Amino acid sequence: MEWEWTRNGPGMTQGDLMEFLSFSISGSFLVHSWDSWDSSGIHQELVGECKDLICFLIKSPAVAPLSATDGRVGALLFRGKYFITSPNQDFIPTPPLGNSRQVSIRADCLYGDDDSLCWPRPYFPYFCHHGAIPLRNSLPAHSIIWWEPTRDQFAPLNNPTAPIRGLGKLSEGKLQELKRSASVLFSRVQSYTSNPSLSRAPPTLGPMVKMVEHGLVRLESVWTNFRQMSFGVRDVQRCWLDVMAMLDYMEVYKPRMDSARLAVNSGPEKVANTVGVFTYDVRVAQDFFHAGLPCWLIRPALDFGETNILHVAPLLPPGDHLILMPNSFSYPIVFEGPANSFYKYDAILRFARNFLRYPDPFNLPTTENNQSQAGPSVVSHTLAGGPNRASNPGPSRRRDTNPSRANKDNRKVPYKHWGSVSGQ
Repeated sequence: MEWEWTRNGPGMTQGDLMEFLSFSISGSFLVHSWDSWDSSGIHQELVGECKDLICFLIKSPAVAPLSATDGRVGALLFRGKYFITSPNQDFIPTPPLGNSRQVSIRADCLYGDDDSLCWPRPYFPYFCHHGAIPLRNSLPAHSIIWWEPTRDQFAPLNNPTAPIRGLGKLSEGKLQELKRSASVLFSRVQSYTSNPSLSRAPPTLGPMVKMVEHGLVRLESVWTNFRQMSFGVRDVQRCWLDVMAMLDYMEVYKPRMDSARLAVNSGPEKVANTVGVFTYDVRVAQDFFHAGLPCWLIRPALDFGETNILHVAPLLPPGDHLILMPNSFSYPIVFEGPANSFYKYDAILRFARNFLRYPDPFNLPTTENNQSQAGPSVVSHTLAGGPNRASNPGPSRRRDTNPSRANKDNRKVPYKHWGSVSGQ
């Protein structure tokens, strides 16, 4: 095998070498001997320091089955300081790294790679079921759940006497598709909650089901503009997928995790077509691996030891698979902080809950003479100026200034336990 170097010479640092290994080598390959690697032109002390990492990346397949800490694929992160592997996937999505990520609505009314509906999120015990969220088009009978609202499915209000133009509703055809999928979901929820042999239902199940129900009512009965209608559809889809993942997790995957059957004798289950999770917890990786849920384990590179890695895989950029363009409407930043913070998902739920609100009538200027009757001046003020921003600020920009607080919560919550979501 021949190696092509993009950098060489005495100025090459360990970081340069790690960056080369992470990004310059693409595709799957095997190298059966360290002697086949030409290290000429590189400081020999760097070769010694990086030899183990390079061997990790080009290791030959082992005869023994892969474990949760091995990898069908592997890649380096942070210029070689960390590495990421997956025991049950052939690709590696780029993790949402950084402790000051700005979460906002994108052009498709989703949240890009910070959205657990379409990109793996860091594992968090309160939302352990998010790894079981079905992937796009994995349920053909419910394709409406991944449908992106379009203008041609917006039925405008045809009333020449209406005081405001541009109002409308979701088309009847798409609304009925959503209702049919919701009906299937509601039936399954009813079956689950009426089964006394199953464990206690997650406390977030009821509120999320109610959000699906109320969201459908709003789409059917409230006249909105296209932007508001699009967000309403996405909110119903989000809650539907969240509930479906809860049920699958509790009925299918959690029993596998807790089964008395020895994993060493049975092997992992067939991998589900779900979003999956990133984790730095070996126990989480083991549970997800044996339950058949996609997982990616992130570790310091110095700790990989005898980890078996079959292939190198390039990190998949989220921009190649998701819409990351900002929304044309100037939405606020919903959350700023690390991707594994509880407050990120809480902020997304709060934003949806407070999205559709009318102007605050209790903050309008008034006098004793018009407290019982709104005079023309009050109405004209409302239409012309709208509510004061301070009185109706909408979702606030919330920053998690202490990321370690999320980690403390993580330690307090037993693994696979459920917790309530604030702001429900």
